[in-house]
Amino acid sequence: MAFNFFNKEKRAEEYFKRGICYALGEGVEKDQVQAVEWYQKASEQGHAKAQNNLGLCYEFGSGVEKDLKKAAVWFTKAAEQGHAEAQFNLGLCYVNSNGVQKDLKKATAWFTKAAEQGNTDAQYNIGWSYEHGAGVE
Repeated sequence: MAFNFFNKEKRAEEYFKRGICYALGEGVEKDQVQAVEWYQKASEQGHAKAQNNLGLCYEFGSGVEKDLKKAAVWFTKAAEQGHAEAQFNLGLCYVNSNGVQKDLKKATAWFTKAAEQGNTDAQYNIGWSYEHGAGVE
């Protein structure tokens, strides 16, 4: 059983790296559609970095049709696994009503989780939230 888990984890990492190669054109012709396909495969296996990257693809319409709801779904999956960048991105979704209903308290909660992991953008947003009383008590 542990062997299968390890193989699945390894496979997801390989899929993620292939997505990066296509996104950046490293060793292959740059192809955002292919990048999305590989991120999708890795994401479906629970790979948090791939889930965050897939969220970014949906947020900006890179290799897929822009879909802010799908972006928020993928950011949420990665954020719930503790991925700091995804936590920050999800916080932005809640601030800007991108694919979710605007909710400054939820935004601040996600920014706090990311900030606690050293995400400086999230730390800045937490400071701004306290300075302006947005989403904090």
